[in-house]
Amino acid sequence: MQTSSIIAISLGLIGLLMIWRGLRHLSRHRRIVRGSSLCVLGLLPILAGMLITVIALGLQSYRLLDGEQLAATLEFHQKGSQSYLVNYQAADGASGSFILAGDDFRIEAQFIKWQLWTRLLNLKPHYRLERLSGRYQATEQELNSDRSSIDLTRYYQRPASSLPHPELGRLARYLPAWLPLLDAEYGSATYMPMRDGERYSIMVTASGLIARKSSTL
Repeated sequence: MQTSSIIAISLGLIGLLMIWRGLRHLSRHRRIVRGSSLCVLGLLPILAGMLITVIALGLQSYRLLDGEQLAATLEFHQKGSQSYLVNYQAADGASGSFILAGDDFRIEAQFIKWQLWTRLLNLKPHYRLERLSGRYQATEQELNSDRSSIDLTRYYQRPASSLPHPELGRLARYLPAWLPLLDAEYGSATYMPMRDGERYSIMVTASGLIARKSSTL
């Protein structure tokens, strides 16, 4: 069992024990102030455990960031003028094939960094690939030509036993007070030319994404 799950369960049990003791004081000993205080205080560890559970579920769609590592590979096959078939293979095993229009590809990711003390909860930096799109080198074409964009969050290898997960990025933007453990949430993107027969390795680092040409097919 993960450390975060153990901590969440432990906090929940502590909270329930405090509430149980508070109810005993109210029902048996008629100690209203002490009993009420224990019941209210018992809610705090329960809420903390719920918050940790929300974070743990939200991280299901993210990947642990540990130094420079491979996030995905992209293979390109030209299908027409400024049109390419892209074979996408994520490091977690997810894959897909898409058509991109343009001269370059652009890939984007979201990063989540936690407060330093949260290392006690085993919360390390995480990332998630979010979007793959085509990009025209000419500004006029970029403004007026057909655009292509793929939502990569639909293509990740979800564990068979995983539960529905909340969107941590949205919570961080719209309800920052609910994620006091979060230190920073930021995005990164990189783009490179699309050429027939080329393969790129998309590397992820603490500072963002890097696209490296790995070979020619």
